[in-house]
This record gives sequence, C-alpha cells and structure tokens, in this order.
Amino acid sequence: MSYVAAALFAMAILGQAATFQETAPGLTALAECRDRTTLHAGLDAFRERTKGVAAVKCDYREERGARILECSLPTPIKVFGGAAQRIEFSEAQGNKRVVSQVSGAPKNFLAVIDATLRWAPDAAKFPPAFAVNRSVDGSRDFSIGISPPDVEPRQVTCALSAGAAPIHIPAPAKPGSISGKLSYPSEFVPPMRVCAISVDGGNHFGCVTTSENQRTYRILNLHQATYYVVAYVKEAGVKATGAFTRAVRCGAGQPRCTDGSLIPVTLGEGNSITGIDPGDFYTSSDTWPKEPAQDHD
Repeated sequence: MSYVAAALFAMAILGQAATFQETAPGLTALAECRDRTTLHAGLDAFRERTKGVAAVKCDYREERGARILECSLPTPIKVFGGAAQRIEFSEAQGNKRVVSQVSGAPKNFLAVIDATLRWAPDAAKFPPAFAVNRSVDGSRDFSIGISPPDVEPRQVTCALSAGAAPIHIPAPAKPGSISGKLSYPSEFVPPMRVCAISVDGGNHFGCVTTSENQRTYRILNLHQATYYVVAYVKEAGVKATGAFTRAVRCGAGQPRCTDGSLIPVTLGEGNSITGIDPGDFYTSSDTWPKEPAQDHD
C-alpha cells in the first residue's frame, strides 16, 4: 500500500472525521490490490472505517450464503486508469475479496496494472486478457482477477485466500503539511493550483486549488520528503507561474532580489511547515517543475 493511500485511509481507521476526497486514495489502493492490510482485517473492520466518511454509502446484502458489503461512491475513484463508482467487500468460506466495477478501462489495461503493481500476468498459466492470478508479493495467498476485455464494465477482483498467514504491516507514517501566503503582482490574486513537488523528480507531490483573491493555502497529507513549492495560475488567458525562491526571502520584485533559485522544503514525518510563500512571479519558470497531472491529486 502506498504511503499516501495508507495515510489518508488511516484517518478513517482512527475514527476521525474524513471527507470522501481525503479517503479516495485509500479506496483506490484497496481497489487496485495495493492494500493487503484492509483485506486481512476483513469486512467488518472495513465497514467501521467507512462509517465516518461523508457521502460514502455502504450496505450489507446476502448472496449465496456470503455476506457482502456494497459501497457506492459519490464520484468515481481511479482504478488502473479506469473509473469505479462501486466496490464490494465480501467474505465467503474464509476467503476475502474486494470487487470493483471499472468503466472506461484503457485498451492497455493490463499494461497499466503491470506498471502500477510492478508485476506481470502469468500468461503460461492464465490467459493474460482474462486473469492475473498470482500473488503480488510472492506468498501465493493473494491474487487479482480481471474480467475479459469484451465485458463492460470490467471487473477487478482482489482476493485473499482462506487461511492466509497474517503479514506484518508497519504503521503508516503520519502525513505532513505545507502552508503559506499567496500573492500576485496585480491588484488581485488569481485562482491558482499550488503544488508541493518532491525534488527527486516529482515521485511525491500534493496540490491544492485556490479561489480568486484567496490569500493563503495549505497542502495536506504530504509524504516525508523534500519539496519545491510552485503556484500555477489558473486565470483564463493568463499563463504565469510563481514559486518559493530565494527572491521571495529577499523581497520578490525588488531590483536587488533577482535570485530565482527554488528553495527546497524538507518535511519530516507529521510536520506542519508554514511560511512557504510561492510569490516569485518574476523569474522565468522554464527550469521549474512542470505542473503535475490533475487526475493524480
């Protein structure tokens, strides 16, 4: 399970009030078979985790002697490049399964799965267009099944076999946050998408979208890493990018403050860092990180 998914889903585990937006990455991790912790915990534990999540509706039903928890989501979650608005969690004869109905699955569905999980279908044993039935971690107790490509929506099944040995799952690291003030060299502050992007090439990032004349921002649920903070203006007809640079510390816009070097912000586990103001709109942004894709927020 990825750090971001674990950290966000932990909010629901701990019983804290959580929005759907905050828990969606955790639900995606479950639907993409990256969250064995929840599978091991079982259906009732998952139900408890979803009770406090606004707009997520879960109901039990019986089917062939199995108890199934069906959850409808207010908006679709990303599942291997497709979209799922319903997931099911069931336990039958000791087996635990999460089933997701995925619409709009890309033509290269299995390639996306391969890239996400970093393992390939066992084509010698199962038709690769139909099923990937192999343990993700080599323990042979966990498998993923995919419905045929001519079925819409496609079904993704994450299964944990009966009697599977418990696994040690380290506690998820506490997420951190970065915040600061917003400015713009004009009489108003345009809407922006402010992003913290890890200096290692963007392997970790978090973004928040602000409204017109919003003067502050805060990016939550950030992984422990070192980041650059960049603000991408979202005003129609305006193409401008600001950042937290040495010029900001000096006084961006003043003649003597021309050092547009990005200042790295090192965020420790659970830290909240403020005073990170991406107000340098005077330096060329050509060498700054490009804006991350919005569907990965």
